[in-house]
Amino acid sequence: MKTISLSALALFVVLFVACGPNHNEPAHGSPTPLSDSTNQVDAHNAQNALDYLGIYKGNIPEVGEVQISLYENNLYSYKIIITQNNMPEFIEEKGKYTWSEDGNYITLQAQDAAPNTYKVEENRLIWLNEKGEVIQGEDADLYMLKKQTEIGVEEPEAVQEKMKPASPKKDMPFYNTRWVLVELNGKSVKSKKMKEAFLVFEEKEKRVSGNGSCNSLNGSIELKEGNRLTFGNIAATKMACIDDNVEDAFFAMLGKVDQYTINGNTLSLNKGKMSPLARFEGK
Repeated sequence: MKTISLSALALFVVLFVACGPNHNEPAHGSPTPLSDSTNQVDAHNAQNALDYLGIYKGNIPEVGEVQISLYENNLYSYKIIITQNNMPEFIEEKGKYTWSEDGNYITLQAQDAAPNTYKVEENRLIWLNEKGEVIQGEDADLYMLKKQTEIGVEEPEAVQEKMKPASPKKDMPFYNTRWVLVELNGKSVKSKKMKEAFLVFEEKEKRVSGNGSCNSLNGSIELKEGNRLTFGNIAATKMACIDDNVEDAFFAMLGKVDQYTINGNTLSLNKGKMSPLARFEGK
């Protein structure tokens, strides 16, 4: 699955729409006529008269499936799904939208692309071309996003919290964590019939203890710069293993390890640049 930059998509859309039909409504940036008796913008506009908060969807020609969600406090989320060679590609943007002076158009203040402007009508948003005009003609309906459902009931703080980038996972400590085996030689080892295989590393004595899915084990470890790791003098109990187990492959794996990595709560035991020999989850 690939992700396309919003800047590249914005440029593509501008070039495409520029070649569309040339019979358009006047640009929304044109001055709004005022009555002789008032200097205020008409109160019966989309911003004031319509229940515009909600989720809008549509398939824009040469762009893909577009979804815009308008929340309270001028917050929005914007998604595009494009399928190329049967592979979906996703674009997502979150931020704030602003209203035009006449209260009938919104502009999404995207961080990674030129602003996108839409005309707001009853239960639909209309995509404007690069001149800020509504596209007319036979294909006009193809540039409309239809309202799907009502939203906007969430507290603004909740929406803003969703907009925050996810915090990177903090790596669990190598020592004194119970590392439970979940994958061995590229295969899942989860089984209700198998005893839990795990390792625990002790910092002071540079020792390891655990279980190979049947017998308990202990031994020594040697760590060097660059997360290099080797196991030594591994000893195990001699119980007969009746239930499912991966003990033979597990002990063989320990003898091959020369490196480890930790990503969040996942410990990988590796040999050189090969695929991980085993993966463990920290408990």
